[in-house]
Amino acid sequence: MVITYCRAAYLRDCLAHLAGQSRPPEEVVVVDQSPDDSSREVVADFPFARWVDNRVNAGRMTTSRNVGLRHVSADVVSFIDDDSLPEPAWALTLLDILDENGDLGGVGGRVDNGNYEELTAPGPIGVVTGRGKVVGNFGSLQSVLVSVDHVVGANMSFRRELLVQLGGFREDYPGTAMGEDTDIGLRVRALGHDLGYASDAVVKHVSAPHVTGTRFDGRYSFYAAANYLLLVRRAFGARSGQFRGRLCAFTEEFRSPRSLKGRIFRSMCTAAGTIYGLWLCLRLDGLRRPDLVLDDQRAQALKLCS
Repeated sequence: MVITYCRAAYLRDCLAHLAGQSRPPEEVVVVDQSPDDSSREVVADFPFARWVDNRVNAGRMTTSRNVGLRHVSADVVSFIDDDSLPEPAWALTLLDILDENGDLGGVGGRVDNGNYEELTAPGPIGVVTGRGKVVGNFGSLQSVLVSVDHVVGANMSFRRELLVQLGGFREDYPGTAMGEDTDIGLRVRALGHDLGYASDAVVKHVSAPHVTGTRFDGRYSFYAAANYLLLVRRAFGARSGQFRGRLCAFTEEFRSPRSLKGRIFRSMCTAAGTIYGLWLCLRLDGLRRPDLVLDDQRAQALKLCS
């Protein structure tokens, strides 16, 4: 499944790489949020792909994921970004891993950002630490399948039955929707299934320009603080070390290698995001942790389609 928004040229490259897979996907669904017909015209050039209109929810990634889920029937659903280019063995690698490991609920692959240092980055991969830090390192090269807490949205695959059982993705992470991929990974694990990271299932991320802002601007820091606070409160509870750690996340910006001005700016964005995140916790979930399984109207519609 590919979610796209105003990136017709990048979408064409993505679909061309999907067409070149050594094991072609059973179905390719493109959920289009674009206000014009440029992406629809691109999809029309690829007979194996199906175009799904979701212009009414422009800019809402997780809503589009759920819309797309209602249009797929394969046992495994893979998600990539419209500016991600899968290598020829990508689909085959993911499916072989899931076929060989029945206990896995999902698997994530490597995202190649063209940064050599990411290949050998130290530290864990795909974990949420005891202090609530969400660690990715999804560019790391590994020789074995690695057990992880979560995977990255630009290259993640799940057994469809688990996504349906959970009621789909949570749609209420605001702004950049940061954390929605971590959320679904933690929820799949909470069902009792493992997740894996396979670095030989590769997509090349070409980093298309954002419609609003840039990838790591102040807006990014703000929503990272807000959404990850909401995330850990839901996954671990308000009394957990993860939640308490996220409350102090703004102090970590002072230890970053940026200039003093940059550290102050990022700390202010993170502090403001933390305050907003506390408000989100109360507004969206009240004083209790939300249920693991969604049961709203959209979740029921997804289950009816299965």
